[in-house]
Amino acid sequence: MAATTDRGVAGEGFTVETAEGLLPPGTRFELHGGNILVMTPAAQWHTNVQMGLVQMFRGRGLVAGMEVGIRIATKQTRVLDVGVFKGEPDLREAYFAPDQIALAVEVVSPSTAENDFRDKPILYAKLGIPEFWRITENEDEDGDIVGYNVEVFVLGERGRYELARTASLDEIEAEGADAS
Repeated sequence: MAATTDRGVAGEGFTVETAEGLLPPGTRFELHGGNILVMTPAAQWHTNVQMGLVQMFRGRGLVAGMEVGIRIATKQTRVLDVGVFKGEPDLREAYFAPDQIALAVEVVSPSTAENDFRDKPILYAKLGIPEFWRITENEDEDGDIVGYNVEVFVLGERGRYELARTASLDEIEAEGADAS
């Protein structure tokens, strides 16, 4: 028999509620099979891209947020860099059901590249999230960031993402400005 604590059952892993009760308020984390993965703060360029995307989506009348948590199972969560909702979410919550998400966006960092390219698209497709964007840096020959590339994937009939288009972030932002 497992020992119980005021935070849950020892050895059985954490739920969102038990992890939130244990960690300091505002701590970014994911649950992987009940194990807490504390996430480090993003680099400033990464946060700037996230903020720009959220502003762009909101300017188009969509409900979007940074660091949107998705609750996959009781002891399984992920945090999207940017999430666009299908409707009006309860903004007091940090974790949402996958069927509330219309678009998942991941901004690729060196430390997350493997997950952003391989694992996350497979997971988000299995969860039925209709659209997935992957944002990567566009560097010049000196290695300086000169912009960002966006790969837009849509959920296909076979339950996998299919590449719908590739564009620069500037092009996608301009499309929204032209549509107003």
